Amino acid sequence: MVRRVCRMVRRVCRMMRRVCRMVRRLCCMVRRVCRMVCRVCRIVRRVCCMVGRLCRMVRRVCHMVCRVCRMVRRVCRMVLCLCLMVRRLCRMVPRGCRMVRRVCRMVRRVCCMVRRVCRMVRRVDGHEATI
Repeated sequence: MVRRVCRMVRRVCRMMRRVCRMVRRLCCMVRRVCRMVCRVCRIVRRVCCMVGRLCRMVRRVCHMVCRVCRMVRRVCRMVLCLCLMVRRLCRMVPRGCRMVRRVCRMVRRVCCMVRRVCRMVRRVDGHEATI
């Protein structure tokens, strides 16, 4: 029973690791795109400063885009942190399973010993009754 649960947990961990890898790749891509967009926005702002009024609108749009990019980057950082936590947890799971197995073995041994003692006590009681 414990082994089945451990196997299930390991499978879930593997799945989570794969998902985390995919998410990390996606986040890295998004962050790169955001950096590129922010660079373009800076260049556009500089050009706009030279040109004049029409550029205020473009500057506002660039400002908004940069804000969105910053937000996306923060979200990506948070997701990456979550992925790291999941990976750490997944590393801890096999250790936990081993511990649970050890405890189960210990409990089984104790139960076997108790049964033996009980049998011995019954035998002794039976002998005393016949004497």
